[in-house]
Amino acid sequence: VQAANFVYGRDGAYPPHLILGYSNNIEQRSKGNLAVSFMIVGCLLSAFLYHLGLFCLNRSRKTVLVFSLCCLLLATMNKKLILLLFPQYNWFVVIRIEYVVHFLTFAMLVLFLEMLHPRLLHRAVTRVYYALALGYILSTLMLDSTVFTGLLSYFEAASALMICYVVVRLAMALRRGKLQIWLSFAGVLVLGLLGMNDMLYFRGIMSIAPIAGQFFMTPIGMVFFVCCYSMVLSIEYAQIEREMLDAREKQQQLAAENTTLDRVNRMKTDLMTTISHEARTPLAVMASYSGLVSMELRAQGVDAQTAADLDQIVFEAKRVADLIDSMKRLVLRSEETSRRVPLNIAEIASQTARLYQPILERTGVELLVEIPETAPVVLGSPEELTQVFFNLLQNAKNHTPTGWVTVTLTSDGEAVTTSIANTGASIPAEIMPHLFEKGVRGDKGGDGLGLAICKEIVENHDGTITLVSEPGIGTTVTFILPAYHEGRTDGN
Repeated sequence: VQAANFVYGRDGAYPPHLILGYSNNIEQRSKGNLAVSFMIVGCLLSAFLYHLGLFCLNRSRKTVLVFSLCCLLLATMNKKLILLLFPQYNWFVVIRIEYVVHFLTFAMLVLFLEMLHPRLLHRAVTRVYYALALGYILSTLMLDSTVFTGLLSYFEAASALMICYVVVRLAMALRRGKLQIWLSFAGVLVLGLLGMNDMLYFRGIMSIAPIAGQFFMTPIGMVFFVCCYSMVLSIEYAQIEREMLDAREKQQQLAAENTTLDRVNRMKTDLMTTISHEARTPLAVMASYSGLVSMELRAQGVDAQTAADLDQIVFEAKRVADLIDSMKRLVLRSEETSRRVPLNIAEIASQTARLYQPILERTGVELLVEIPETAPVVLGSPEELTQVFFNLLQNAKNHTPTGWVTVTLTSDGEAVTTSIANTGASIPAEIMPHLFEKGVRGDKGGDGLGLAICKEIVENHDGTITLVSEPGIGTTVTFILPAYHEGRTDGN
């Protein structure tokens, strides 16, 4: 039996573990261990390729990319496979790669947990750990092997403390009752326990019996960790899909409401136009003939009372005609005005953007939201202003195959300005003056009603709406609504 008894950082003064038996039994055991190693590495590489593919389909999901890299690093930590594939290796290169992968894996796992649970870990703690891992990586690349191998125990002590910290933070979050937290807790706990067991094993302390003949049990913990977090990411994707379905249903509902609203508005306008035209004609006849009769009777010496009565008929006919014109103008705004209430437009903008975000992400478009937590109150209809946001976001999506859409809200105290910009194709200059007219659209899709309805709603809220489009830059739609101040009597 020939075995090396060199231990990093101890100058080789450590006896090796020897296993005695018949040659066929030892060979069978070695093949079994190698098969387990192949299975573990295969699982980790499959998880790496699967999640890398998910990231390629949706590049805004940076968490999935980091998780795929964690799977790759965890797979490369298995030295048996690497040595089997590359028997003619340079020891000085391999030992440095082994240590760099070791330090980088722990740092990437912490980064993944921080990205998946943004408010779980304190930023100062993770930044210190990242700096420590970077320092160890640099020492591995620059110092002699007898130096950086001796520093491994200190990094493992820091990593053990980080594992305990993460487990405690996850345990504190278990009271939320979310399945993702429970899965995260289980994955980190098992990987942490098996990892710390291996740290003790390489120092001559065996706390857990071998599993399937494996003394080095971190790879088993890796598979369990990847399994748990794959389920966590699957749950996250399922929730996003559900939100996308809800957003799509909301979008379809609003599209139907847009069409219905336009049809009702046309019917109402046509009705009032017909009533106005049909009523004004007989009223004009009545007023004209009454005036003529009054003039003839006055010429014939009729009494003053009869002439005054005829003049009253003329006056009342004209007054009724003016009343019909006023009713035509006011009836178009009566319903909207009756439903207006003081509302927080920043909250409406945030909710609409959050609901529409999955749709944009699915098409590879990133949504940037720059909305303050508080903004002046405006007087309006929540349903109609939500419809404005949805129409503008829908237009931005239709014109932006790749890039991003930005929703910005600012205020100077007297008015609230909202802008929805996209980096898509610009709008042809010849149709720019007519974009807010019904039936005019900037592409082959749509019905040409979205911007027209937005303009009508914004102007009915005493606001203004404008559109700017520049080639190579994109399109920005901006609408301004007056702020509502309770008790003000100037109409704003």
